[in-house]
Amino acid sequence: MKRFLKKIKALFWRSLAEQTTYRIAIFIWMLNGLLPLFTMFVWVELSQSQPIMNRSSTDFIAYFLAVFMMGQLTASPTVGSLNRDIRFGRISSKLLLPIEPYWSYFTNKFSFTVIGFPIIMVPIIIVLISEDIKWEMQPHNIILFFLSLFGAILIQFNRQYSLGLLSFWTDKTMALSAVWESFHYVFSGSFAPISMFPEFMQSIIYYTPFPYIIGFPVEILLGNIYEEELWKGLSIQFFWVIFFIILQRIIWRKGLAKYGAVGA
Repeated sequence: MKRFLKKIKALFWRSLAEQTTYRIAIFIWMLNGLLPLFTMFVWVELSQSQPIMNRSSTDFIAYFLAVFMMGQLTASPTVGSLNRDIRFGRISSKLLLPIEPYWSYFTNKFSFTVIGFPIIMVPIIIVLISEDIKWEMQPHNIILFFLSLFGAILIQFNRQYSLGLLSFWTDKTMALSAVWESFHYVFSGSFAPISMFPEFMQSIIYYTPFPYIIGFPVEILLGNIYEEELWKGLSIQFFWVIFFIILQRIIWRKGLAKYGAVGA
């Protein structure tokens, strides 16, 4: 275990050094996550005269700032990185490392977040203070939020890793990723709080992985989910974590066999 952690640490620091070299790429990545803020302005404008489904303009600001934060925490360039590495044969050099490539991409995702997250927190804090908005965070909510945040990161990363591995068979993974992101934007809580959807849609959405990447952790942070729903949600989130971990392992084994078979 100590050996493994030393390898992870070395990968992380190497990745962090590489990311600091590409600060412009990180800035562009951050700009790509601004969509929730534009959505926020629309909902704030609509709720100025009267609350929408018991949510005031202040509630929408608090919600979408948290959505923006979650989007930045869970985002990663994994699909694009895998797509390029597999198509151009660069995955071969990662296979020579004394640790599976999965961990190289995982540490790459975290180094991306470590560099970018402090920057995006500055405008969030400024808006929260200037608008006198408070995230009503109770101690137990904070603990459960970090638990759900970790689950969200694992779902998103392993989902992206699974999709990126399809590059062993097709060069259309970026197009597939764009389709996923379209559904993700609508059903994750990035477009609107899931509680604003019709009840029959909510009952379906909450069994998909989408809300457990953004909306569910955000509602925990804001104290809008109560005990029974909370534990049910965490259980479903855990299911999707396991599902995508197993899925990426299956795709990896099959993809690696194909990659080796063509003599790459």
